[in-house]
Amino acid sequence: MKKTIFLCGLSLLGFATLSAQSKGADKSIRFGLRMSPGLGWIKPKVAGALPNFAGKSDGSKLFFSGGIMIEKKITDNVYLATGADIVYAGGKMAYSDSLRANPYQDDIKYTPTAIRTTQISYTTQSVEIPLTLKLKSSEMNLMQFFGQIGLSVGMRFKGKVTRTDSYGGFTPAGLVAPSNYEVGSTANSDKTLSYLNPFRAALVIGGGMDYNISDSNTLVASLTYNNGFINQLAQRNENGAKVTGNTNYLQLNIGVLF
Repeated sequence: MKKTIFLCGLSLLGFATLSAQSKGADKSIRFGLRMSPGLGWIKPKVAGALPNFAGKSDGSKLFFSGGIMIEKKITDNVYLATGADIVYAGGKMAYSDSLRANPYQDDIKYTPTAIRTTQISYTTQSVEIPLTLKLKSSEMNLMQFFGQIGLSVGMRFKGKVTRTDSYGGFTPAGLVAPSNYEVGSTANSDKTLSYLNPFRAALVIGGGMDYNISDSNTLVASLTYNNGFINQLAQRNENGAKVTGNTNYLQLNIGVLF
């Protein structure tokens, strides 16, 4: 990981040196650095489940990403924007199952049934490559406003998932649950990320402002919504139903083009 960051930084230094040798209209390609704090979340869906058991987002997580950005001028107001980011993201989700604590009991009327709530908290590290069109306004007082739309693809290389199962709601009232469905919570962590798929693709929509701080350098600030459209969950609940869900980001991007 440290070696990857070092190589990215070294490459950017070389790009910045080449870019700094060009000025004004000669800069058809520009390179820069950015950092992007944000919020990440996921909403799961359990196939065929009733609304109360269908799954929900269990909160968002603050995250951070950073990397290089590259802009290719197409016309005075249209640019192709790409780059590469190391993204440290995460989210929380929850869904419920109805479990029969003793499936071998003859009379189902007296079989204690548990409601199991599964809570999953995850953090991931991935490499993401955006490819967007950046549509700029004419320059006014050293500033240009822009809108941005495109796609982003990524691949996860590291992370951690913590799953907590809580059991409760036994019926009929007064029945004692077997030890294997004890009321309470159990938690386990998985660094192999078997709960998550390794690839991600998303629609990127945003807008912001460029501010020319010198002939060679431009400050870039924007807000982007990154809407994942590929299922990120590789799991099933206790009853065998498939659990699916997409990850989403809201990011504040601050960077400098050279």
